[in-house]
Amino acid sequence: MLVSKWIVAWIMAMAGLAGNVHAQSTRAPTKVAPASTQQSEVLANAPELRAELLEWEVHAAPDVYEEILTLRKGSAVDKGNAAYRLGGMGLHAHGAILALLETFHDRTPLEWREVGTLEMYSMSARHTDTSPAQEAAVALGRIGKSAFEPVTQALKDKDPNIRVYAAIALGKMNDKLAVKPLIEALKDEDSDVRCHAADSLGEIGDKSAVKPLIQGLKDKDSRVCGCAARSLGEIRDSSAVEALNEALKGDNRSAAIALGKIGGKSAVEALIQALQYNGLTCRLDVVSALGEAGDESAVEPLTHAMKNNPFDVDNFQYAIQKIHLRHAAAGTGATARQAAQTKTPDETTWEVLLALGILVLLFGVVGLGRFIFLKMRRAKA
Repeated sequence: MLVSKWIVAWIMAMAGLAGNVHAQSTRAPTKVAPASTQQSEVLANAPELRAELLEWEVHAAPDVYEEILTLRKGSAVDKGNAAYRLGGMGLHAHGAILALLETFHDRTPLEWREVGTLEMYSMSARHTDTSPAQEAAVALGRIGKSAFEPVTQALKDKDPNIRVYAAIALGKMNDKLAVKPLIEALKDEDSDVRCHAADSLGEIGDKSAVKPLIQGLKDKDSRVCGCAARSLGEIRDSSAVEALNEALKGDNRSAAIALGKIGGKSAVEALIQALQYNGLTCRLDVVSALGEAGDESAVEPLTHAMKNNPFDVDNFQYAIQKIHLRHAAAGTGATARQAAQTKTPDETTWEVLLALGILVLLFGVVGLGRFIFLKMRRAKA
C-alpha cells in the first residue's frame, strides 16, 4: 500500500514538472535592457527623455538590440565595433541612442592595429587611435536628427567627459541646428568641452559661428585658442583675418595655418609681416601657410627671408615652388614662366649625382682604353 502511494506521488510530481517546463517554453521572452548602474546617470537631468529612449530601446529591431547588448556587456574593442555598426545603420539604430550615450563613459584607448577587424575605422584619419566613447559619438552623429535632442541634453550633463563627447557627436551631425548649443558650449567651465565645441563648429562650417570663435581666440587656455583658430580656418571667412593676425603675434601656430586657408590679400599681407617677427617659434608654419595661400606677392618676401634662415632653406623653397606650380597650372602670372625652371632640392641633388656618375664613367672608359692600348703595344714589342 505504501509503495503504491509513492508511485502515485512520483507520477504526479513528474506531471507537474512537465507542465512547468511546457509553460516556460511557450512563454514569450521578455526583452529587458540590462542598463548598468554605473552608467545610469546619463540623462538623469531629463527623466522623461530617458524614459522615452528606454521605450525605443525595448522596441528596437533584433539586429540593433544585439548591438545594444554588446555596448552594455562587451569588451572595449567589441563596444567600439558595435558603435561603428550602429552608425552604419543610420536612423534604423535610433533604439540604441541611450546605450550609445552611456558608452561615453568608456574612454579606453584603442589602437587601430589592435582592433583585429577593418570595420573599426570611422575616424576621418584611418590610422588614428580611438575609443568606444569616440566611436559612440560618431555613431550618434550618423544616426542624425533623432539623436539631436538627447545629445543636446547630454551637453548639459554634470560629467565634463560626457559633455566632451556630446560636443563631438553634434559636430558629426553636420547640421546647422547644432550650431547654437555648440556656441553655448564655448562658455563651458571645462576647457576640453570648449575645445571640442570649437572643433565641431569648424566641422559644421556655419558662418554664424565666426564671431563666437573669434572670442575663443582670447580663451585663457591656449589649446582652446588653437581649436578656435583651426575652426576659423575651416570656415574660411575673411572677417576673421584681423583677429587671427593678433593671435599669430601671440605665437598661435593654428592662426598661421588658418590664415593660409582663408587666403586673400589681407591674410597674405598678415603672413608676410609675420615673417619679420622676432622670436616667432611658428615661423615655419607661416612659411607653409604662404605656400598654401598661393599668392605671387609672397615669393619675393619668402626669397629674402630664406637668406636669413639657412637651416630651413628646403621649407622656403617648397613654399615658393608651391606658389609657382599653382600659377603654372592656371597659366597665369610671372610664376607660370618660372615654374618650369624652378627645381626642388631633390631634383637638384639628383642632377648633381647624375653629373658625377657621368664623370666617373668617362674616367673609367679613358682608363680602360689606355690599359688596352698599353697591352697591345707590349704584345707587338
